Amino acid sequence: MPKALRDLEKAVRDPKGSVVLSQVQAILVRDHKPSDINQYRLGRIAEWSLPRYQINKRFVNLTLLLDKGENEQQRWQRAEDSRFSDLQDVLEKAKEDPALVLLGAPGSGKSTLLRRLQLDHSIDRLRDDGEQVSFFVQLNAYREHAKGELLEPDEWLNARWSALYPELPSLESYLQYGRVLLLLDALNEMPHKSAGDYHKLVGLWRDFTQDACRKGNRIVFSCRSLDYSASLSNKELRVPQVEIQPMSDDQVQDFLKAYVPAHHGRVWSEIDGKKESSFYKTPYFLKLLCDQVESSGEVPKGRAGLFTGFVRQALAREISGDMFQADTLLSENDHRKLNLGRWRTPFELPERGLLFPKLSDLAFRMQEKGLETEGAQVRIDHDDACDLIVGEYAEKSSKRRGAECAG
Repeated sequence: MPKALRDLEKAVRDPKGSVVLSQVQAILVRDHKPSDINQYRLGRIAEWSLPRYQINKRFVNLTLLLDKGENEQQRWQRAEDSRFSDLQDVLEKAKEDPALVLLGAPGSGKSTLLRRLQLDHSIDRLRDDGEQVSFFVQLNAYREHAKGELLEPDEWLNARWSALYPELPSLESYLQYGRVLLLLDALNEMPHKSAGDYHKLVGLWRDFTQDACRKGNRIVFSCRSLDYSASLSNKELRVPQVEIQPMSDDQVQDFLKAYVPAHHGRVWSEIDGKKESSFYKTPYFLKLLCDQVESSGEVPKGRAGLFTGFVRQALAREISGDMFQADTLLSENDHRKLNLGRWRTPFELPERGLLFPKLSDLAFRMQEKGLETEGAQVRIDHDDACDLIVGEYAEKSSKRRGAECAG
């Protein structure tokens, strides 16, 4: 076992112990192919502790509301015994219900809560030498093969587990003995062609859930809203919903203290009571705000300023790549503005090149496509999207190469 794994295991097993892994060490632990289940757990602890997530250091508890059931008149009654700040406590309260669905709007923290649950579960099972194992999977990867074949959920999960952890026993061997906590993220993001196709996919997962739970396993799905997940539940297996509540003022301030400690007071004073304050009660948007404050020291002007800053930062990170060379998707003037950070207004974007006009065309076409279908997701064929974005770019590149050859 690598030294970094040994050090991490020693620290985790001792509640009073501590270990600080460098980013390089944490990546080594995460990417190490585990030969036993404890090494697997250490890998998950390291993964969710990396700077991209830092769930171990910067996690802020959210408020969770457990529903009373579809037959209750006040299904979402906000009684104290239905409100929680830890997903582990929800699982304990609902221990008679082996499957749950975590509901929340985009950016509300669903994926983070599932990752935090896996982090805590991995630590707890290392300390008590428990046999249960957790497996976090994003369901947007559940799709047909190139030949048009769709694996059954159990086959698909087993294949993903075996590909990631070839030296461990099969996932099926844990499922058979009821030792798995499955954390299945983004049920609503499963690729589908229509509402009927989506309900068929949910039916496959419902059948799998009933079979897995009969064996003693537990499953937590995450999903955007109740209309996507309601059909998971039926008379054979009730699947309660857990709704993430908007952040309270105290939670927002805790978040600011965790992510921008040097600026939290000033940032809070600028957003408290403003019309966009409710917007920042969603963790994703609050994190975007913190990133921009950390980068520039300034609080963006409303939602438009927030998203403008986000796009500028993303382009600035990628500007040196081949795709964004001057006079292709971005003009020479666009490059200058991104490099210098000099903008005429808080909302200006680099629009002299082809990138943003073509993205606008793509968004318009996708909206048109969405109106033509019954699907809840707006989709467009990949080749059509590429043609819209790079068609004119390819033509310009071809002309430039021709001119260079002629010269």
